Amino acid sequence: MSLTKQLWLAILITMALYLVGSIVISTLSATRYLEQELRVKNMDNASSLALSMTQLEKDPVLIELMLAAQFDTGHYERIRLIGPDGEAMVDRQHASEPYEGRVPAWFADLVDMDVQAGTALVQDGWRQYGTLEVKSHAGYALESLWGGIIQLVGWFLALAITAGLLGTWLLHRITRPLDDVVDQAEAIGDGRFVTSQEPRTLEFQSLVRAMNRLSGRIRDMLREEGRKLHGLRLQAQLDPVSATANRDYFLNHLDAMVTGEDSDSRGALLLLRVSDLETMNQMAGRPQTDALLRDLAGALQQVADEHPRALVGRLNGSDFALIMPGMDEELGKLDSIVQSRITPVLKTIDGDARPGVAMGIVPYQNDQSGGALLAQADNALAVAEQRADGNTEIVQAPAETESPRAAVEWRRLIEQALDTHGLELAEFRIINLHGETLHHEALARLTMDGSLRTAGYFIPWAARLGLLSRIDRDVVNAALKRLQDPAVGPLAINLSPQALEDPAFCLELARRLAAEPNKASRLLVEIPEHAALRHIESFRSLCLSLRLSGCRLGMEHVGPDFHRIADLHDLGLHYIKVAASQIRNIEDNMAQQNFLRGLCTVGHAINLTVIAEGVRTAGERDCIRELGVDGYTGPLVGPA
Repeated sequence: MSLTKQLWLAILITMALYLVGSIVISTLSATRYLEQELRVKNMDNASSLALSMTQLEKDPVLIELMLAAQFDTGHYERIRLIGPDGEAMVDRQHASEPYEGRVPAWFADLVDMDVQAGTALVQDGWRQYGTLEVKSHAGYALESLWGGIIQLVGWFLALAITAGLLGTWLLHRITRPLDDVVDQAEAIGDGRFVTSQEPRTLEFQSLVRAMNRLSGRIRDMLREEGRKLHGLRLQAQLDPVSATANRDYFLNHLDAMVTGEDSDSRGALLLLRVSDLETMNQMAGRPQTDALLRDLAGALQQVADEHPRALVGRLNGSDFALIMPGMDEELGKLDSIVQSRITPVLKTIDGDARPGVAMGIVPYQNDQSGGALLAQADNALAVAEQRADGNTEIVQAPAETESPRAAVEWRRLIEQALDTHGLELAEFRIINLHGETLHHEALARLTMDGSLRTAGYFIPWAARLGLLSRIDRDVVNAALKRLQDPAVGPLAINLSPQALEDPAFCLELARRLAAEPNKASRLLVEIPEHAALRHIESFRSLCLSLRLSGCRLGMEHVGPDFHRIADLHDLGLHYIKVAASQIRNIEDNMAQQNFLRGLCTVGHAINLTVIAEGVRTAGERDCIRELGVDGYTGPLVGPA
């Protein structure tokens, strides 16, 4: 029962008790008062009437007429004249009760007023003529008493209603902070650790302060766990000297990049080898050698920072690698950029201790394996080492591949595909560890050049040409059209990072989903981790608006920056998808297992479902099951 109903019930019970008490007390006191007043009135009337009769001639007819006139003009129950012999000379009384129909019989029986008759002697000279008895009718007093009780009940009802309305208003005003406490408690239950403003009411102030302390402690715990998780990631994925990806993590990332369903279809891999490193180590010392390696890694990292999905790794003591998605047509430009970054670093080493640098660059397509691509790049690096001019060996794309297209041609092809064939959705199952479907993930497809192309083929150029907003809208339209079938769902769609930079798109999406709650409840929206953390405020705003419509939100390609989870504690995310690079060959990598176990622990602490991307083998599936992952997708699951 709500507080408002309890308040009304308490007021009604209290007022009812007061009413009953007031009626009993007032009725008893009024009854005694009325009985006394009627008794005095009877005595006065009897004395006055007896005196008048004493002065009259004692004619029986005249006496009877006088008593009849008096009876008819007053509210009397009975007037009787008794002779000296005890016989009634005149006896007038009412045949019925005057209050019948106006006062309930049960009330008259309950009150039962006992009014004594007034008596007086009537003289005939010095002789007693008779005894006069006068009794006023108590019915009129009962009628007045009943009317007073009705009025009292009316006033009490009016006061009860007024008190209830006033109490309800005050209760709502006083308990308004309680709504914030309830929202905060529900947020904590959903894994969102928000704080509320402390109210003025002391009792609620203590409660809100305690809830805020709880949220703060959990948030601090998440930050601490995030720092520990970051430490595990550094241990599992980073080279301790250069602070770039170590060999295992880089190769896993490379394999996931060139085979992933939504990866860029083209890109470039650069290998850089520092020659004569042992000589420098002997001449300049290990500290300076390590400093050079860190500086070279920093130079490559500056190049990678300009591309969201680029990654730098150290493959061994002298070899670095840089994968650059979407740069297959600008290999010469990539070489120039890297040369301009590393040349100042090499010049800091003087004399014979300065090492040489050789580089090989190869393009890739996402239909080849990571091992084959690395072997091709290694061959190019070997050629570059044998060249006397020191130039980079750049491998051109094979002749059988498609010839490069200009930006104008890409725009025409993409817009023509959207206008002619429309965007299609290919669905892939996301299953739990028991093989049950959690939801379906819908990935964009476009028919271009007579073939159905994956997102990795056209998305990089759509991003360059500013067409991602249209693609995002078409993805939403296709998903909502698919969800018109009540049997379909839940269905997850991927939005581009640029969607968070478009407030108009976010507002339109929230408005559409709010207008179609049945579809919104079966729709899941995913944003890449790097985009969400780069545009954290826009992502927070999108999460809050979509959550109101019942839409669920997820974050995909999670891993490198998950230690910043404390920044996301109030977003109300429903699930995360761990990047495929974190899952590759995890059964053989104990450090990576520790990282994923910690990630699952932190994710479950804030009520997130943890899903693994790109699971290829039964060994990977069995390993992630032991580490606490809730579901997975990838080649092992296959399409829907």
